[in-house]
Amino acid sequence: VNVFSTDIKRTPSAYSMMLLGFDFAIGPSFEIVIAGNPVKEDTRQMIEQIRKKFIPRKVVLLRGTHEQSKAITELAPYTKFHEPLNEKATAHVCIDHNCKLPTTDLNRMMELLGEEIH
Repeated sequence: VNVFSTDIKRTPSAYSMMLLGFDFAIGPSFEIVIAGNPVKEDTRQMIEQIRKKFIPRKVVLLRGTHEQSKAITELAPYTKFHEPLNEKATAHVCIDHNCKLPTTDLNRMMELLGEEIH
């Protein structure tokens, strides 16, 4: 950042994406895979809770039904084994590439992300 400090001071808005990338690199980063049917209420609630909160440095992927998941597993092969548990929407939360146990509980998902539901 020091290398770019003069330019950043001159035109700060031009460097906002660089600073976001830098922030993501220093972490912690959150990788969240929601495995579930996107039209079912439990899946929609998980997605909604993640969208409600500002959680910097997060990447969220939706791994839908078996037919829908083919494209996402080609793009992100690590999602191949991220399955719904007991046919319920399941959050697979990883922090800096260290994955926690998957959960179907909304409160537990937010707890893993360091957030609380209000």
